Amino acid sequence: MPSIKTSPSLQAFNALWDKARAEGSAQGNKVSYAELKAALAPLQAGGLSRFEARHVAETLSSDPVLTAPATKEALAFLKTVGAEKLDSTTVEAIRADFSLRASAPFKSLDVPGREVKNTLDLPDSVQRAMKQTHEKDAEASWESVVTKKATLAGQPVFIVHYSSLDDGNMDAEKVRVFSTAGKELAHGALWDGMAGFMWE
Repeated sequence: MPSIKTSPSLQAFNALWDKARAEGSAQGNKVSYAELKAALAPLQAGGLSRFEARHVAETLSSDPVLTAPATKEALAFLKTVGAEKLDSTTVEAIRADFSLRASAPFKSLDVPGREVKNTLDLPDSVQRAMKQTHEKDAEASWESVVTKKATLAGQPVFIVHYSSLDDGNMDAEKVRVFSTAGKELAHGALWDGMAGFMWE
């Protein structure tokens, strides 16, 4: 969940976001392009801080329900946030970017990027992650592991995508996101369509 913020501009963002999500308009509770722009305006007017940018990214990551034009605008915003430096705010922007691109209610993950065929070129930590197919919590193993190279929030990353547990849960999926230097940045999973994808 997004962390609690108290600045007037963040309060305005939260109020406008909540209003957009609650209206039940023609876009079916999805935040429209105009609503997203209106919610971001108070923050951008005062010069967006990293603190504020992280809050917006957390909101988009936990509640990625936007129309197609709004999603495009949100991805452009996240790219701007992530291009500055690889800090905790950028990591949150990376999570939000993935959530917007890859996850949707009652659907399998649509993991972005290009599959890495020569895994020997991957950092050691990513190679090890690909070999870690046993899922302790499920007491089962992943049947498919694919690594893709992608750009999320302006940052090049490797995404290790696990799918299909051998206990019969063919809907389960998990991702681990690494920097190109091999540092793990985020991980999340989709255990069933009802629960949806969640970052851990």
